[in-house]
Amino acid sequence: MAGPAKSKGSALQRLSAPSHRRDPDETDPAAELADADPADVQEERADRTDGRGGPGAAPARASFKLVALAGPKAGAQFPIGGSVITVGRAAENAVSIPDVSVSRRHVKLTRQGDDSFLVEDLGSGNGTTVNNVRITAPTPVRHGDEMFLGDTVLQLVEEGAPLAKRRPTAPQPPSGRTAGHRAPTQAEIAKVAPAAAAKPAKAGKAAKPAGPAAAAARKRLVLVAGSVLGFFVLLGVFAKVRQRSNAVNTPTAPTADQLAARADNEAMDLARQHRWVEAEAKLKPFIGQTSDQTLQAHYQSVKVQADFQRQVEQANAALQAGDFAKAKQLAAAVSQDADVFPQAQQILAKVNDAISQAVDAAREALAAADADRGAQQQADRDKAKKLIEQILAADPENQDALDLQSSLEKKPRHGKERHKKGRHEKKRHHETKTHSAPAARNSAALSVYLSGDVGQAIQIAQQNNDPLLHELNAFAAALEDANTKLQANETAEAIPSLKRALRIDRQIAHGRPSHPGAAVGRKLGQQEYLLGVDCRGDSQLPLQCQHFRAAMAADPSQPLYQRALDKCYAHARDLYLQGYVAKDTDPDTACTEFHIACRALPASDDKHTRACNFFSQLCRSGN
Repeated sequence: MAGPAKSKGSALQRLSAPSHRRDPDETDPAAELADADPADVQEERADRTDGRGGPGAAPARASFKLVALAGPKAGAQFPIGGSVITVGRAAENAVSIPDVSVSRRHVKLTRQGDDSFLVEDLGSGNGTTVNNVRITAPTPVRHGDEMFLGDTVLQLVEEGAPLAKRRPTAPQPPSGRTAGHRAPTQAEIAKVAPAAAAKPAKAGKAAKPAGPAAAAARKRLVLVAGSVLGFFVLLGVFAKVRQRSNAVNTPTAPTADQLAARADNEAMDLARQHRWVEAEAKLKPFIGQTSDQTLQAHYQSVKVQADFQRQVEQANAALQAGDFAKAKQLAAAVSQDADVFPQAQQILAKVNDAISQAVDAAREALAAADADRGAQQQADRDKAKKLIEQILAADPENQDALDLQSSLEKKPRHGKERHKKGRHEKKRHHETKTHSAPAARNSAALSVYLSGDVGQAIQIAQQNNDPLLHELNAFAAALEDANTKLQANETAEAIPSLKRALRIDRQIAHGRPSHPGAAVGRKLGQQEYLLGVDCRGDSQLPLQCQHFRAAMAADPSQPLYQRALDKCYAHARDLYLQGYVAKDTDPDTACTEFHIACRALPASDDKHTRACNFFSQLCRSGN
């Protein structure tokens, strides 16, 4: 009885084991199956399903990871360790991607069940696309789905599964193995064995016994079938890969959201080049056509800067046309937060210089009108009148223009009394008037004034009826007003009077060395420097640099002012560097420091341009 019991187990084991190579004399599996006890077969099949991983075992929860297919981290894999993770540029994210096109907190993934996640865009600048579809709400993703975050592409992959998304297929037997070697059920044994025994041989032919030749033929048939099947499987895989490659490379018409995102990127590039008007034109067609909140925020920020840029261009055009009032009004209305604020300040300085030149031109026109007669005299008076009107429209309290206006309103010195004189008297009178203006610039009063005695110069001008008298009186009045305010410790109020006195001195001296002008410059530089020293804290750094610049302009010979200005600029550059380091971790602090550096540094400094650009992009884009 021991022999049959042993043969039952061994026959079933040989049936279930894969047949790589079988000896030609080996017993046919069908014959062993016929000799095996059905009860033993069923018992062994039950034993195989009782182990770990059998039908009764609970399925383990699948693990997932994110695989970077494109971007700076291409090829990297990020296991998903929790039920909720965030992906972004910042280091505190569970998955950190050092990609400038990825926002600090770009998307959030929330696990849903065993095989899927919900992906949600967190208000990123470039948006999120899942399988080529831009998402605006939480969207489910599964194994193989691809997420586009700017220039980075991430694929959700189940651990142990291939990267590409494929449908599950039934496993095929490896090439070189015989197919169909499984443990038959008891019903199959009962059905096959009697049928095989009862099948009669064909008439006239004797049944051929199964021998080594038949076994070898079956083996060759199985090998050929397995090879053919493997070839077709590989052919199918190749076709799918080719189809997917063609789908990726085939150009498709961009959607409205993709066009808007492209325009947004191009507009931001223009903004970085300070081309605000062009950036506004790029974004304007998409306003009202897309719900992208980032694009809307970018448009509002760009529009503000574009309006200021147009305002500065209009101010410059008005200045070129001689409309001092309009140029001054437009330039003064430019906000300190504007990118073009330094250009607006330069226009204001040009307006002041243009007004000074217009005063000189009006004075010369009036002097020429006194020397001329007839049509030319009226032309000179009209020219002076026009210049005076332009000056007073921009600066109604300009004392020089007011004095010239009073002179213009006087009746011109010509008429009957001139014609009563003889020919020689008229010629001598004309020569005297023609040379009176140049003589005034070389008068004794001017020489005394340049030497430093303002009071004596005024007395000489009064005695000689010198046209320089009203300028000397205006200088003395401005200087006296400044000294009175300085004695009352009203430094801020005294500075405009000092500036006015310095401007009048330049008109009187006409480029010659002037002791009164040098003294006023030293006093003005000292007061500007003291106001700069009184500025405290980083928030007042732009004002401090402004005072030191004014001190340098008033008295360039003082090295103390230059050292103070260099120190102020160095501090502003340090703030720029601190903002650059903090822009990813502490954007609020970075914005403040970029803004201070932008306003404090001169436009010629490269850190000024960078600070202004970072402030515009980081602090006004909403990202």
